Amino acid sequence: MNSAAQSAGSGTPNAPRPRQAPLIRLFVDGLELIGFHGVFADERRNGTRYRVDVELDGDFARGAQTDTLSDTVDLAAVVKHIRTINEHRQYNLIESLADAIASSTLERFPRIDGVTVRVRKLQPQGIEDAECSGVEVARWRT
Repeated sequence: MNSAAQSAGSGTPNAPRPRQAPLIRLFVDGLELIGFHGVFADERRNGTRYRVDVELDGDFARGAQTDTLSDTVDLAAVVKHIRTINEHRQYNLIESLADAIASSTLERFPRIDGVTVRVRKLQPQGIEDAECSGVEVARWRT
């Protein structure tokens, strides 16, 4: 058996690879928000700037083939959803905010199989010499 077949995990040389749906990852980078989150009272009262990135995994190939928005995920709707989460609840921790965005995005958009959310708190209080602090949360549909 040649090394290529062995490394592919196949028992026979030149065995066909299993078919997989093409990976199409949608993303929004650098969504700027003002949020009233944090453990400090003035953060919750005055607000803080946040930057959110979201990556969406799923079988979006049909949208690529038909060039039709209804066959994929509307990124404007995802952004509106993220803004709503940010505006309707205060969180102490950015971990909680990111987790709420990730889990509710999976619930709200059935075409999405996996989501990765990065939340950055810009000029975080308590560590002023840092540009930002942040968290990344990944969730997959079960």
